[in-house]
Amino acid sequence: MSGSNPLIGCTNRSCESFSVEGDTYYLNSGSDKQSKPLISCSSATQCTAIQGSGNYINSGYNKSNYPFIYCNDQGCEVQRAFGYYLNVGENKSSKPLLYCTASNCEEIDGPHGYYINSGDDKLDKPLIYCSDGTTCTSVDSFNGYYLNGDKNETSKKIIKCSNRNCVAILPVSASTSTTCQKIGSIITNDSNYYLCISNSESVKINSAESVIYHTILNPTDFPGITTATTISVKVRQDDSVILLEAASLPSCNVTSGSESCVTDHPEQYCIQETDGSLKIYETTSTTENGITTYTCASITTNENSEIIYFDLEYKKVSEPTATTSDIIAYQCTFSESNLQECELIKGYIIGSKAIQCSGWLGEGCTVNDVSSGSCIDNAKEGNLVSSTVLCFGENSVQLDDNIRTIAFESTQLNSIFGVNLGEIIFLSVSKSQILVTQLTGNYINKIIQFLINEYMYKYFKNNR
Repeated sequence: MSGSNPLIGCTNRSCESFSVEGDTYYLNSGSDKQSKPLISCSSATQCTAIQGSGNYINSGYNKSNYPFIYCNDQGCEVQRAFGYYLNVGENKSSKPLLYCTASNCEEIDGPHGYYINSGDDKLDKPLIYCSDGTTCTSVDSFNGYYLNGDKNETSKKIIKCSNRNCVAILPVSASTSTTCQKIGSIITNDSNYYLCISNSESVKINSAESVIYHTILNPTDFPGITTATTISVKVRQDDSVILLEAASLPSCNVTSGSESCVTDHPEQYCIQETDGSLKIYETTSTTENGITTYTCASITTNENSEIIYFDLEYKKVSEPTATTSDIIAYQCTFSESNLQECELIKGYIIGSKAIQCSGWLGEGCTVNDVSSGSCIDNAKEGNLVSSTVLCFGENSVQLDDNIRTIAFESTQLNSIFGVNLGEIIFLSVSKSQILVTQLTGNYINKIIQFLINEYMYKYFKNNR
């Protein structure tokens, strides 16, 4: 469709051709509307019918009542819309957001910060994060606080997320940055925002120069916490602070039979305790005569042991690279291809590079070069400095082919193994892995090294 009046519009049995502006969208009422339900006008003289996918601004006759067009694989429809949406129109590279009120939608840039997502994926990804004015994406939320990027919101500048329910809140205005009434709450002072980590101490959460980990004793007001307890939090450089809690695949709705393991999500893997052991299950499908049949069963492999990685949409992914983020790792053991048990990986997998996973939500796994190094004072507890040297302060543990067990008590929040201050941790160590493990039964005289706070050693006979 081209020309000075490239479209025809019809209302009340009257039709007329009309002019358009560039970068505009209309519902298609033509004969090809089933396969191409959207009309995209790239200029004042050029319009094309397209399939469409996502969120667009409606430029049709009914735009004052329905300013928004939403398209998916079922077609396109006009809607009323409120809030923020990802823009998929021609201007998305410069104006990545749509902001909609009752009768109007506009394309806008995305100033750095978080926005409450009003799009169709809001249940799984309740936030939109904009790293700069032109780069925005919908993201999952962790329990915590996020700086609100909404330029239309002048007072509720913090988004509080608890179990994927995100709302904008008004932080308490404080006379100083350490005037804290509720531990775990956000206060504002001199246009900055602070997390209260005690009654008289806080940490700035906006414009953080580096990632900071904190242990908070008995918070009374932190998202996702219902009882007084010790928690660990991470202040990130994207103007957010999140609760550090164990990552996990979702629980299975079923573990056998002719249906999806996770209801309505056959693409997802899940985990369930079966016969006293945690096991991972997957859904397979077959399609015959247009009918898809699902089968749920535990995973299988020809190996005795396998390390498996999943993204936060709970889909299986390949081994992480330096650019991979937000993944979960499990080590699963098998006997004659039959799954025996799966355990969340917390620690290092060592090969040509070292893959380190904390097992915490929002941490993912990192890939690091394995170089040569030595232990230095005040190094992290359990810091791998080479393929054969594990450090605890100035003390080193030499790694070899033998699998041994080490125990230590954490003197600080440990982001390597995902443990809080004061926990006693057992590690299974060798040249190929350094992993948090659980001891069962009578293990007296089976631990070879126990590192206490002062890094003194107690040696026991290795009978393991």
